[in-house]
Amino acid sequence: MSRLKVFIVTGEVSGDYCGSLLVSSLQKMHKGPLDICGVGGEYLKNKGIKSIFPISEIAVMGISEVIPKICKIFKLIKFTAKEIEKFKPDVVITIDAPGFCFRVVKKIVGMRSTGTKFVHYVSPSVWAYKKERAHKMAKYYDLVLALLPFEPKYYKDTGLRCEYVGHHLVESDWDALDGTEFRKKNQLSKEDKLIGVFVGSRRSEVNRMLPSFVEALEGFCNDNSGFVVIFPVVSEEIKVLLKEVLKVSNMQYRVVFVSDEKEKIDMMKSFYAGLVKSGTSSLEMTFAKVPMIVAYKVSGFTQAIAKYIFRIYQNIKYVSLTNLVLGKEVIPELLQSKCTSQKLSAELKKIVDPNFRKAQISGYEEVIEILRGKNLGKPSENAAREIIKLQK
Repeated sequence: MSRLKVFIVTGEVSGDYCGSLLVSSLQKMHKGPLDICGVGGEYLKNKGIKSIFPISEIAVMGISEVIPKICKIFKLIKFTAKEIEKFKPDVVITIDAPGFCFRVVKKIVGMRSTGTKFVHYVSPSVWAYKKERAHKMAKYYDLVLALLPFEPKYYKDTGLRCEYVGHHLVESDWDALDGTEFRKKNQLSKEDKLIGVFVGSRRSEVNRMLPSFVEALEGFCNDNSGFVVIFPVVSEEIKVLLKEVLKVSNMQYRVVFVSDEKEKIDMMKSFYAGLVKSGTSSLEMTFAKVPMIVAYKVSGFTQAIAKYIFRIYQNIKYVSLTNLVLGKEVIPELLQSKCTSQKLSAELKKIVDPNFRKAQISGYEEVIEILRGKNLGKPSENAAREIIKLQK
């Protein structure tokens, strides 16, 4: 088989991890020489791929958060496009982060005329936005790889092929670990009840949500003994920021750096409960079967613009993937004006109720069964197979 040149563009930690699994599968399944470069983080770095710039430069979310960095982001879009043109790849794979990825692809879409294929891995939320978004993607992409089984139907009649390959989280062995190593490493006893708190990997997210999270958790821990709060982080920058805010807190807590997937799963399996910002972390906690509350808020400006332009609140009922897959609220979602310390505190009180916990875990098991599917195989291998087929 001939040489395959691949340029991968990711924009955040979850896409970086997804991309690392894809790279492993491409290396395994492609029979000829394979050249890969692109934009990534620690996970892709561990696969031997050097990023052309740190993804922390573009890992921002929300309109008001992007504006201060807009000039730098546009420069990086232009820089990435030029690097792709110099590399002359057979296939460009963009992973999640549509705000950045789609702008890069628009600049180089002319490369399709010379045979370069364009693939977007992780379908954007076309079911939440106007339907025109899927039609617009058809102008630039040859293939979309979807993580969720209900997504391909939104691409019908667009001319763009969308294949359901499965969610990459099903590839992890969630039942192999029990939290023992994590407790030992962080000097936590079996009697400690751990609350995992995920406030995001972006500075803007942490600054916006951490005060409400901490106030609610302090009240909960004062009323319930034996709890230790765990703040996982994936960068030194967020670790320093968290410790600065938490240094005046009187609750028991740990800020832990976790980038290894096995260590992350072992950590999650040790949790009694979770307070999680919406995103991939909530689905990871679902696979770990940890009862949780999901909370999130963007700036008021971002919310107003998003509501006006995309009308997203008219189209979706839930933001957490677990609730979306089930079509009902299994996990309480406290969004925007509901994401206050008082309301978070009230929901946290439910987390010790055996009936609440049992109902959530029952819902999780249903979601896991749906996402694992029948005869689905490994999602990253399914994705690699579809990409390799494009070259034939």
